[in-house]
Amino acid sequence: MLESHIDHLSGEELGAAMDALLAAGAVDVIHMPIYMKKNRPGVALRALCAPEKLEGVRAAFFTHTHT
Repeated sequence: MLESHIDHLSGEELGAAMDALLAAGAVDVIHMPIYMKKNRPGVALRALCAPEKLEGVRAAFFTHTHT
């Protein structure tokens, strides 16, 4: 499982990132609302993948979010 806490993506960008994670080999992708520093709203973006897909999913996180 890979996870990133994000507070800077629009809903459209978040949806595109989720699609990219699935295309990279994640078997499941979810996002959950969280509070970040100074009580700013954000999301926890999680991707579950097989070990052999890890590098592709990790690359998608860095390419499609500001992680």
